[in-house]
Amino acid sequence: MRSHKSISVLLLILGLLLGITPGCSKTRNWFDLDLLKNLYSGEKKVNKKKITLMYKPKFYAGHPISEMRLHPVKLSEEQIIQQMQSLKYKEFSLSGKKKPVFNHSEINGMATLIKNSLLHAPKNKIIFYTLETPNGPTEGIIFASSDNLNWKFFSIQGLVYSKYPRGILGKWKLIPGSGQKYHIHRKKTASETLENWIEVTLPKRNRESPQVTYKQRVNRIN
Repeated sequence: MRSHKSISVLLLILGLLLGITPGCSKTRNWFDLDLLKNLYSGEKKVNKKKITLMYKPKFYAGHPISEMRLHPVKLSEEQIIQQMQSLKYKEFSLSGKKKPVFNHSEINGMATLIKNSLLHAPKNKIIFYTLETPNGPTEGIIFASSDNLNWKFFSIQGLVYSKYPRGILGKWKLIPGSGQKYHIHRKKTASETLENWIEVTLPKRNRESPQVTYKQRVNRIN
């Protein structure tokens, strides 16, 4: 029992060193992703066939998300579908072409879940999701911050994101469409463009209203 606890503590420390803690800007990898999924197991979870969604505290997503002010947002199912249809990516290979992140069936299965998850999201928490596909998982997080809806991907159809080629895993990047842009992480000495993170400007009527209180949000969830 003591040995098991010691291993757990060591894994936790290693995870913190790899960039889970606020203020750390190391590149996310498989270990980071597993820690994000499993370390905070007490969160509300929704499972539907091959789709899993759960809320996570924002600091588990690392820097710079830990410094953002996150909030719930009300979007229609049609708006979610349009955004999901517009998300494209491209692999860096000889045959690399622009492809949709989600197919028609996946969008139909996820849109309502995402709409409800965003509406009832506790303040300053992200929505982590896993979608099982024939080629491997598509995993990422969704959250509303300030005037934007954020889509950040860790893997698409089994291909893990990396800023650098990784053998057979290769490399991919998202392709911003109309009304979309990459998130730019501004540092003291330079700026970094994150090509696995798309921001979409929210219509003014969908942004968080200052009149919505914490009590009202809790009542809405219950």
